[in-house]
Amino acid sequence: MVSKCFFVTRKVSTSDLDTICKLEERIFRSSDQFSRQRIRYLLSSKNTCFRFCYASKCCIGYGISLLSRLRNGVMKGRIYSIGILQTYQRQGAGSILLKAMEQDLARSSVSFITLETKKGDIGATTFFKQHGYRVVKELPKYYHSGAGLRMRKDFVGQR
Repeated sequence: MVSKCFFVTRKVSTSDLDTICKLEERIFRSSDQFSRQRIRYLLSSKNTCFRFCYASKCCIGYGISLLSRLRNGVMKGRIYSIGILQTYQRQGAGSILLKAMEQDLARSSVSFITLETKKGDIGATTFFKQHGYRVVKELPKYYHSGAGLRMRKDFVGQR
């Protein structure tokens, strides 16, 4: 466990590809990692926002959010990926990173945000529920290792 830290976030640029890839390897199991090519593609998309999370000057996590317009014109946000190095988990870093990602999406007038997490990952499900997300659908065989859950947080009237 690390002593009490002050966490900050910043948006990521295309020059941060190596740092993102290193974090991806350290945070996620190999079966759950994005490829370097996938990360490069996401970095180049105008509808994608990456954020780093720092403790002091050390980069300890990152998140990816996506923005899309539905056929009915409603703006939808998606937390595509979020991860914090294990040493810094349960200290507030994930909450600060998630809040910054939600604010990025809210600036684009999203009506709601969705995300997916592994069914049975009680830590992740509890974390997202504590931040206002609710389970809306079970997704059989969503992940290589099993089912997923789709969670949603509505933003109507919260901007």
